[in-house]
Amino acid sequence: MISAAFGFVLGVLLGTYIIALGGFIASRFAGFFVMYIKFLNKSAYRKNDNRDFLWTKASFTPGLFIVCGYEVDSYSEQAAKTYYMTTLFFNIAFDLIAAGLLFYNIIVGGIPVFSLYIGIIIGIFFLITLQIIRLVSTYNDKDYNAYQNAVIVAANQLQSGASFEQVKLPQELISIDMKKDYYARCRFLEFLFDKALWQGDANGLNRYVREIDLILKKGNPKGSFVFNSLFFSSFYKILYYSSVIKPNQLNADRVYSGIKEFIEKDMDLPGRTTLACYQFYMKKRADLAAITLNQAREAQARAFEDKLPKAELMLYDRILNQLQTKMTDMLDPGEPKPLIRMVEEESF
Repeated sequence: MISAAFGFVLGVLLGTYIIALGGFIASRFAGFFVMYIKFLNKSAYRKNDNRDFLWTKASFTPGLFIVCGYEVDSYSEQAAKTYYMTTLFFNIAFDLIAAGLLFYNIIVGGIPVFSLYIGIIIGIFFLITLQIIRLVSTYNDKDYNAYQNAVIVAANQLQSGASFEQVKLPQELISIDMKKDYYARCRFLEFLFDKALWQGDANGLNRYVREIDLILKKGNPKGSFVFNSLFFSSFYKILYYSSVIKPNQLNADRVYSGIKEFIEKDMDLPGRTTLACYQFYMKKRADLAAITLNQAREAQARAFEDKLPKAELMLYDRILNQLQTKMTDMLDPGEPKPLIRMVEEESF
């Protein structure tokens, strides 16, 4: 009995590798790429296929987990369908193999049900079956598809040169708690946050940052952040908001401490810009902020590698110009002058 239980746990762990392999193979067929890796106490993230992974420490999780992403210019409904069908076929094939091995070894081979070997096979079969159920339910979920489509449409519009004013996002989606894919929900809220920031929409900024904050605290507004490098850009929004828009030293320090390893290594435009603002306004370190600002300017010059759309580039350029002006006007850093007039009621 103990051997079977141990075998089951081992089988579940092996199942995570099989599922990860299936995702990797499917990404190759669909033209996607492995965006996120979680292995034991390490996690890695990269923005596109030609970039190196940025590895950071993470909470310990047994097994191997990956998340595959896509670049906007290579995405299509056919590619998404190919990824889904390939992943589903791969998992069903392994599930059938596991079922066949169970039948053969127990019925034909006479191996005891409570043996280590049978426990391993049952563990693999159990996890992959759950994965198949998850894949089917998620792919056919209308809320999931609505979020995915909204993110893809917005990304395509921005990539095509549209301004934030020209991008129309379905606001009604905010009221839908999409539990199957919080990553898609965060990406959607990030688009809304950037648009509100560009337009000086105080109420919008307050609302969107609250929603992002709630997701990153697993639905508990008084809870602690669950830090995960897959959501690094969402933490950047909160850190920027708490440093510049509605200064909150305690909250800014809490977010920074959680993403410190990642943001200090991140040399791309969003990361350098957010870090420079935090260093100047919250840490009162104009010397560090000046170095980071220069690095952000260098990142602007190579922004084409990240395929940042024109609207985002203009937004970050405005943020950097405002920060640079503030640093030039003041010999010593001080409290930030709000970029927009904030509403005090229900402020974050």
